[in-house]
Amino acid sequence: MTLLIGSILENDAARLRTVAERCLAAGADAVELRLDRLNTLDDTTIRWAGRLPAGRWIATCRSAAEGGSSEAPVAERAARLATLARRGALIDFEYADWQQSPEVRQQLQEATGIAPGRLILSHHDFSGWPADPDGILKRIATEPGAVPKLAWMPRSICDNFAALRLVRSSRPPAVVICMGEAGLMSRVLARKFGAFGTYCAATEGEPTAPGQATLATMLDVYRWRQIGPGTRFFGVIGWPVAHSMGPRLHGAAFERTGIDGVYLPLAVDPSDRVLEDFLDGCLANEWLDAAGFSVTAPHKARVLAYLGDRVDALARRIGAVNTLVVSEGQYHGYNTDYSGALDALTAGLGCERRDLHAMAFDLLGAGGAARAVVAGLREYGADVTISNILQEDADRLAEEFRCGVTPWDHRMRGSGSILVNCTSIGMLPDVDASPMPPDSLGRYEAVFDVVYNPIETRLLRDAAASGCRTIGGVEMFVYQAAEQLRLWTGLEPEVGLMRDLVVGELTRAQHG
Repeated sequence: MTLLIGSILENDAARLRTVAERCLAAGADAVELRLDRLNTLDDTTIRWAGRLPAGRWIATCRSAAEGGSSEAPVAERAARLATLARRGALIDFEYADWQQSPEVRQQLQEATGIAPGRLILSHHDFSGWPADPDGILKRIATEPGAVPKLAWMPRSICDNFAALRLVRSSRPPAVVICMGEAGLMSRVLARKFGAFGTYCAATEGEPTAPGQATLATMLDVYRWRQIGPGTRFFGVIGWPVAHSMGPRLHGAAFERTGIDGVYLPLAVDPSDRVLEDFLDGCLANEWLDAAGFSVTAPHKARVLAYLGDRVDALARRIGAVNTLVVSEGQYHGYNTDYSGALDALTAGLGCERRDLHAMAFDLLGAGGAARAVVAGLREYGADVTISNILQEDADRLAEEFRCGVTPWDHRMRGSGSILVNCTSIGMLPDVDASPMPPDSLGRYEAVFDVVYNPIETRLLRDAAASGCRTIGGVEMFVYQAAEQLRLWTGLEPEVGLMRDLVVGELTRAQHG
């Protein structure tokens, strides 16, 4: 079993004890007690630690040289750990210090009884790729009873492939971690490949190493307990991407539909060839079981170029791919933004897609969201007139899709019956901004705003006050995600469940 270890670093011993107990009660398999900020190891903590469940606690006093806080001499740190090892602790000690001191080696071996799994020997490299990582793990593995642990700051997300390969091949089971946001794959997929353990933050906002997810996120969002050898790998590719609601949304959908899958935020650096190397690597390493990805900014156009002719015709016309499906060892690209917009519109208007041909839309914006919406509307024959702050962008989009154009300063005099906002005006944090003055909205039958955070924008509030039917951006977000799930799994998603989850998350975020 791969241990899910809640790591705890506190200045106060009483606080350390409290957090550890809460962490174990919340579902951690084990806790790591980081002692490097405690000035002393008091008798109360020693007695309390001795009552912790056997095999479920690790003592560490991390040196400053390897990312910790302790400046204490090697012998002093080892003595602390030996004291707790005699009380039943698993201990984690730096391999570099282990090599340099025969006395320390003897002390820690006696304290642990050289029992398998009682001693973790670790190597941390915050400067980047370690020299000979495979050799480091193999040398540690020769120490009697030792668990090898290796952690480094990755050059890019692609270092996860090497980390997970090392986990798969290591005997005995090892801990191999890429730190930082780009290393999340190595932490979460550790369970799929039988690692000794992985580390998470015991509480929100208090990671003990860069890139740690919280215990709650590991259990509830990434569905740690459901991950196994056959789990399929999904995620959202972006930069930045930590804010994405995709993992929570798709994780809940997997849970409800019984999909054996994990969906992660994938921080793919837009520089050099990182995107291409990452996508190639997911296919080359078949054991990852990569099944599909969402794609967000700034990668949608670049993915389109990467795919060549394996792109849906409408996605090619839009000029962006936001969904990748892996089939028979190849990627196939789609754009679900347009279908999400159309589904949101037709649901809000109470009509079918074929009815759109008889409708006229005034559309604000000419960016990526606007392209997807315009492409979808024009596919079904709707009449569209575009207004945008940069006139040349509006002209270019209108010419490509054979739409009308109205100058931005004249947008209040549009002739459509439905208004669609595809600009970012009114998005958090500028929640009091609106792309249209309130007194210009009363002539519209409906107003659709693709902005989904906040849930109700200033534009939608003004439109409702003017008697318009309103359609929020949450609807488009949910419908496009539902279409992604159909493409990946062939299953019909529960749109209502997905909507409730998104609204709940946004509401919690809004109220802190």
